[in-house]
Amino acid sequence: MSDNKLHNEELDELKSLELEHAASNSLFSISQGTTESLLGRSAGNSSKLYSNFTVDHISFTSLMREVYERLHLSRLHASPWQDTRSAESRRNDEVDDLLHEWANEKKREAKILFTGCGGSGKATLLRHLRILYGVPYTGDERRQWKMTIIKNMLSDSDAVLQYMRDQRIEFENDTITAWSCNDDSNVVSGHIFEALKYLRIDKGYQSALFQTRDSWTHYPHSTLNLHYFINNLERLSAPNDLPSDEDILRASKRLCGITEVICDIGERKCRLYELGGSRGERKKWIHLFDDCSAVFFLAALNEYDQQLSEDSSVNRLSEALTLFESVTRSVWFANSAIVLFFTKVDIFLEKVTSGEIPIGKYFPEYDMLPNDIAAAQEFFANKFKKVAQITRKEIQVHYINVLSAESVKEAMSILQI
Repeated sequence: MSDNKLHNEELDELKSLELEHAASNSLFSISQGTTESLLGRSAGNSSKLYSNFTVDHISFTSLMREVYERLHLSRLHASPWQDTRSAESRRNDEVDDLLHEWANEKKREAKILFTGCGGSGKATLLRHLRILYGVPYTGDERRQWKMTIIKNMLSDSDAVLQYMRDQRIEFENDTITAWSCNDDSNVVSGHIFEALKYLRIDKGYQSALFQTRDSWTHYPHSTLNLHYFINNLERLSAPNDLPSDEDILRASKRLCGITEVICDIGERKCRLYELGGSRGERKKWIHLFDDCSAVFFLAALNEYDQQLSEDSSVNRLSEALTLFESVTRSVWFANSAIVLFFTKVDIFLEKVTSGEIPIGKYFPEYDMLPNDIAAAQEFFANKFKKVAQITRKEIQVHYINVLSAESVKEAMSILQI
């Protein structure tokens, strides 16, 4: 019998019900061996392995191709006296071994969902994790990010100028006249860089820039990162300059869909997902992640005095608490670990210690000293923990600076188990 004919027969047989029967039995037997850990699945999720296997068409196709190749090679090099088992028995054992191998690899993999309200730092943290543990940004990607950074400077500058008009803040330099930065021709011509070089030395503009750096109430976003970009104008305006990792981290890009980052953190292969945070998008995605190992929820502490851009009557941190409650109550995350990350703590500390923006004004139940940082952090941590206790779900609380590599590495150390 020729090799090709033997190979064709093997393929036909593997596509028969015998393979389906062997794969099904192996999958269900393997799934019973799952163990509980912080980021692992509980025994109650034993059927998830079969569900993931059948849904992941690419993994299934790749696995079956490997089965075909291994069985064909083993038959070509096998001698009759080396193995007395029947051809069917050998095929079943090969399939069992491969499925066990595939299942063990899946068991070592962590699927983590990053969620929280818009502006909480989810996208920045995900980019930082890619920089630290994943695939570096390519030259083409950095060129695309440069256009995003320029558009950020345009929109942020326009917000500052609008604030100056609203608050009747005058330019110190009488030769400067306000203009709208929404003209895309500025991006092409590069005039925006020259204009910003003049603006950044004007005390009137500097005052408005400082006042809008943490404002969400009257404008669609804060201008916090405009400080950084203005201080790096000479470098960013160079025609051949590509954005650095820190430039990319500080850029802002609105996401409406799902972003995935694959990386190795410690000994775990991690699939990290971040989703759009606006109100209208949340119900669309929640059921897609019922098998995730953990949910990382991000909440910006500095937003205790801010309102939603979609609804100015709703406090941003209260909205984060409402979303967190829906996550902890969701049946989709019943078997997922919950980790709470408080972000933008540096701005929070500055606001609280100044005493100018008392927490009690926005949360009347707060009765601690106005500038007591530890008490303020504990107050908000307890509010989130109380929500989780209703569902009897234990949570971990961490404080993180998403722009700091050291802070991010420390936070991600919880994955190295």
